[in-house]
Amino acid sequence: MMKLKSKTESLLPTHVVDMVLEKAKLIPATNAIIVKNKGDDDNEKKGLTDPRAMFFLVIWYFFSFCTLFLNKYILSTLSGDPTLLGESIITGNILFSLSTGCFQGQLCL
Repeated sequence: MMKLKSKTESLLPTHVVDMVLEKAKLIPATNAIIVKNKGDDDNEKKGLTDPRAMFFLVIWYFFSFCTLFLNKYILSTLSGDPTLLGESIITGNILFSLSTGCFQGQLCL
């Protein structure tokens, strides 16, 4: 009876193939078959069709709109200084970013 060699056997010497098999991670076989239904996965990425993502997008646009008109009101009606307004916004953003990073354990001063 003639033994057929696979492409890897013909290209690699036997000691290389044995070494590769020794380093391979073995996974125990089971008799169970796992069937995944399409609607069962809660972690599936849905993009903007996810109601939570749409909610946060609407809130972000709402607060951006409020900030824009508040800045316009401060500059025109209250005769505010644009430089001071810009510096206060940047300083507030930096302090807020540092505080949230510190609470998450990523960055603390």
